[in-house]
Amino acid sequence: MSQSSSTSLLPPPSCEEITASGASPSLFLDHLLTLVASYDSGAPLPPAYPHASSKEAAVEHAIAELAKRLQPQVRVSSLSAYSTGRSEGIGMDWKPHGPPTSDSTPDLSVDHSPSSSASSSCPTCGRAPTAESLARTDPEYMMVNGPAGIPANKELQLLKAQAQDVARVCKAVVNGDLTQKITVPVQGTVMVQLKEVINTMVERLAEFASEVTRVSDEVGTQGKLGGQVSEIALGGTWAELRRTVNKLSANLTDQVRAIAVVTKAIALGDLSRMIEVDAQGEILELKTTVNGMVIRLRKLAEEVSRVSLEVGTLGNLGGQADVPDLEGVWFQLTNDVNKMCFKLTQQVRSIAAVTTAVAQGDLSQRIEIEVEGEMATLKDTVNSMVQQLNRLASEITRVAFEVGTQGVLGGQAQVEGVQGTWADLTNNVNKMAENLTAQVRSTANATKAVAHGDLQQTVQVDV
Repeated sequence: MSQSSSTSLLPPPSCEEITASGASPSLFLDHLLTLVASYDSGAPLPPAYPHASSKEAAVEHAIAELAKRLQPQVRVSSLSAYSTGRSEGIGMDWKPHGPPTSDSTPDLSVDHSPSSSASSSCPTCGRAPTAESLARTDPEYMMVNGPAGIPANKELQLLKAQAQDVARVCKAVVNGDLTQKITVPVQGTVMVQLKEVINTMVERLAEFASEVTRVSDEVGTQGKLGGQVSEIALGGTWAELRRTVNKLSANLTDQVRAIAVVTKAIALGDLSRMIEVDAQGEILELKTTVNGMVIRLRKLAEEVSRVSLEVGTLGNLGGQADVPDLEGVWFQLTNDVNKMCFKLTQQVRSIAAVTTAVAQGDLSQRIEIEVEGEMATLKDTVNSMVQQLNRLASEITRVAFEVGTQGVLGGQAQVEGVQGTWADLTNNVNKMAENLTAQVRSTANATKAVAHGDLQQTVQVDV
């Protein structure tokens, strides 16, 4: 029902007004209840209220018109007793002009029948209804055109179209479609305002959704941190949502950039940086993990540097890296460093033991430790050196013993594969033995000739 039709119906009179009119409030109320029940159930209507005043007749007339609007199937003839406005002069446009006075209060003794001329004027001001108002109170006119002068079926169609368009837009908003607008023509202040409010709401929500989508795409997909939702003329929950989205974007930007700075520093070998930004939830776990990783890497680097300095530079063999709470690759790396130091210590100490023994004249020692690569070459070289020195010493001892002790001249040291000083030493020993043999034999020949009386023999060897 339109606004004009609702305002044209008179409100029910109060009990004081009914009392002032001279009628019993309870009787008239009982009559109204019976009348409404008859409209609701479709039962025959009760007789008109006897000796009804102008206000009582207006109330009856208003109920009859309302019943016709709500239930068009009610026959007009069944409402004739309550809506004969033209003949009785009680129009729908009657409005009280002021409080009733003793002059304007209808007397129950006065006949209010349709033939009475007093009922054709306003009970308060005494003005007679116009021909236009009388025409608009005609039941058939009201059935067709309604109180506002618009045909009832057309007014119903307009209201239906407006409601459907509003429902369509609201349903689209619920389903996330912010492209719909109310386009149906509307009339009246309330409907115009409703259309403007809903269309404005949809426009601002569409703009807000576009901004949120842009920021989400930039920050979450494209990796462009620092995006913010632009200022939009929204208040209440939408303004709070905008602040929340901007705060989320700002916090995420700060956290990701802080993590990026630290991880970049780690890649560059700088283990002095830590994530200091405030965080919660899984970001806090990530912060704790990265900071813990930095601490462990820093400790690992310190330990490896210490062991490398001790073993490689200071010569303090046996050092081991001690880094607690390591796992995975870092644990394996620590074990590898410690294993390298352990093996290097064993190899160097084994070589040192053999060379010390050689220096002390003990040529029985050998490097027995398992090695690979250049350490294996060094092991073979030292062991070969010891073996050659051992053979050299054995040959020199044999030759010296034969020549010097047993008197077996002509002995020579046979040492294969010796080079450099060891070859010179072998040659010198052999030359010494050869010279000594030649000298002794020459002397022996001369002395033997003398013994046989031959004094012509002399020692011919160079000495």
